[in-house]
Amino acid sequence: PGVYARISSQYSWIRSYVCLWAPDYCEGNKIPQNQNDLPTDELKTSFDGVNGSSGNMFDIMASVSISIVALEIHVISTITETVEVYTKAGSHQGEEQNYSAWTKMGEAKVIGRGEGTPTPVPSGSFDAITMKKGETNALYITIRTDHFIYSDGTKVGNVLASNSDLLIYEGIGNVYAFGSIFTPRTWNGSLTYQILTDEAKTYYETVDKVEMALVGVNMLS
Repeated sequence: PGVYARISSQYSWIRSYVCLWAPDYCEGNKIPQNQNDLPTDELKTSFDGVNGSSGNMFDIMASVSISIVALEIHVISTITETVEVYTKAGSHQGEEQNYSAWTKMGEAKVIGRGEGTPTPVPSGSFDAITMKKGETNALYITIRTDHFIYSDGTKVGNVLASNSDLLIYEGIGNVYAFGSIFTPRTWNGSLTYQILTDEAKTYYETVDKVEMALVGVNMLS
């Protein structure tokens, strides 16, 4: 156990060994050793809203396997705001005030950029939200004040923004947290994401499993 404990503290070799076990996933260095090094893309709605409250709930659908790593929001303030990000499998409809149905992915303090300007919520502010091709997830993005800006919508479930990777649908606005709802409302913001090929997804999942196993060995030794 002592040997394994010493080895488990040296994580730098894990990824190279995964490549030895599964060379197809690393052939030609097509897959970065660190998932953070994957290229990112972005899907943006608009920042022309004049309505608002504390946050938005809305659905998204992945046309390819993706990992959402950062986002932007629209706030009227230029002070420090605390942003919270939640998600759930499937639609938000029927679960707008059911806290237990949602998973909190993280929170972060950001400085509002004011009306008409995107306020970044950078990578590392919340756990990456990974979706498989064809999956629908709901997002709940909220701050703790009523400085959040969104737009009036046409119908919950209508497509708000889309590209070849991702669709964002119209949703609702609400009061913090999981409070009174206003419908339909459309989110003002952007999602930054990485595209995960099947090979990349398997590689990173394998690395995570190996790291977790070694941490377990370390705890038992």
